[in-house]
Amino acid sequence: MIIVIARDETLRSWAHNPQSGSGAWHSVWGIPKESTQSQATAALKTAIHGLPVNEPICISGHGHDEEIGDENSGPKDWGWDVAAFAKILSEVNPRTGPLLLSTCAERVSNFAARLALELQRLGKQDGLWIFGYNRSLSVKALFPDPGQLFKDDDLQWTQVG
Repeated sequence: MIIVIARDETLRSWAHNPQSGSGAWHSVWGIPKESTQSQATAALKTAIHGLPVNEPICISGHGHDEEIGDENSGPKDWGWDVAAFAKILSEVNPRTGPLLLSTCAERVSNFAARLALELQRLGKQDGLWIFGYNRSLSVKALFPDPGQLFKDDDLQWTQVG
């Protein structure tokens, strides 16, 4: 499943566009645009918790090495730093399917890598593979096939544990 964590209408529409590669992820869901930060966090947690533990998850939004979420949507942007996102993942069923963060990043020590380390520190989601980018992405970047993540040269991956 692709979970859109931004109000950005271009990003949201792209996730639903068949040309984006989103069809390989089976479904697309976005946090309701009118949500406050606390409502967005609760909705994200509920969405992840409701998925089969082996289902691949793609989180689509804006981001950088320290935070992912919304960007330039106004004073009520949603955002999660590594600790907040790790808390969400630590409170849901243990995941066995991969997690892709389709967000911008800048370094090898990006959000995805730091998330894996934080989950390891918490003793949660052991064995989970987390994939991410260490470069900027276009809002219309193609979603890679979830069954081919290890073969995608653009992705960096880290396993929790």
